[in-house]
Amino acid sequence: SYNYGSMGISMMGNFENPGEVPSAPALTAVEKLIGWRAAQLNIDPLGSSFFVDKNMLNVVAHRDVGSTACN
Repeated sequence: SYNYGSMGISMMGNFENPGEVPSAPALTAVEKLIGWRAAQLNIDPLGSSFFVDKNMLNVVAHRDVGSTACN
């Protein structure tokens, strides 16, 4: 039920091993995308809201919602 009313963003790559991190341009692109979408919906990306069944941060990682290997 967390898919309805949410948006997912992914980056290509395997970042599971220490030292393997997304590039600076990739992180900047994700930041810009989150900022653009938050502005469209008048959502504070640093705030929190009630979502589905609990209060959550407005921007979370997949693993913050359920058990997953996603980073």
